[in-house]
Amino acid sequence: MSHAPRDFRAEASGARLDSFVAEQAGISRALAARLIADGIVTVDGARAAKSQRVEEGMLVSVGPFETEARAPEPEDIAIPIVYEDDHLLVVSKPAGLVVHPAPGHQSGTLVNALLARAGATPQGGSAERPGIARTSRSSRAFRPPRPPRSTRPSDGRRGIARRWPSSPAGGRRSRR
Repeated sequence: MSHAPRDFRAEASGARLDSFVAEQAGISRALAARLIADGIVTVDGARAAKSQRVEEGMLVSVGPFETEARAPEPEDIAIPIVYEDDHLLVVSKPAGLVVHPAPGHQSGTLVNALLARAGATPQGGSAERPGIARTSRSSRAFRPPRPPRSTRPSDGRRGIARRWPSSPAGGRRSRR
């Protein structure tokens, strides 16, 4: 992917150059550091170190650069399916499984597994980073409903006593 040259005027002081470039250009800090080391980034027309502090009014120029963007490939990876219909697929992502391909994780991701299962690129996002809606609340819909209020343990504000293991001799204690 080709990126056009851009200039940024620093409005505040104190940020490291690599952090400033990453934030302004919308790139990773590691890529910003590599561009600075390669001389593609200049400060007021001169090369600078990635650790240099940006001062108010400085002109930071980012020259043209290329990044490697490639679409993820389908891979047959077993993932637990919670629900599936024609328009929706809900999975239980195993701990440690990376969601999107990234530097260091180009394969073996949830996206690779879903591409193999779906057989086509999902709608949303881009070819390099397909859209996946993640939520920890989705599993909540599959849990049994909460018991009625009258059968749940009380915190004591409704006048119901509760046995507390940490109280002396396990006696009854009311929290009021």
